Amino acid sequence: MDTDAFVLELADRFGRDFSHEHGWQNAPCQADFDRWLSGATGNQITDRFNDLGTVLARRYHSGEYHFLLCDWVINRAESELMERVVSDRSFEYPQLFEEIYRAFDAGEWDHHGRSEQPIIDYTDPLIAAIVARLGQSD
Repeated sequence: MDTDAFVLELADRFGRDFSHEHGWQNAPCQADFDRWLSGATGNQITDRFNDLGTVLARRYHSGEYHFLLCDWVINRAESELMERVVSDRSFEYPQLFEEIYRAFDAGEWDHHGRSEQPIIDYTDPLIAAIVARLGQSD
């Protein structure tokens, strides 16, 4: 399964299953990631995680995807990545994915009282810079 199709599937599920009262009822799970990564080995895994981060960053930056969707997916993906790092060291750690993960993570907390709007103050400019840099290398 290619990354665009994977993200579209998760976004569709999010749209159907998310509520502010209960969160995401049918969140991405290991089986989803196993299906997405099926057949990928070595640095193909690195490339897939970097692609996932890129898709989320671009679609968030364009306003197509909400922060909650991107943050949830990238957090679950990070967890799945850590499982693979522990069990399979045959791939290079996806640095771009990590940078995008950290950008979304920065929007989750108030930075010790320095921000009442951490998504706007931290995530948005970090993602904008990443997307601008990626746009130059396409």
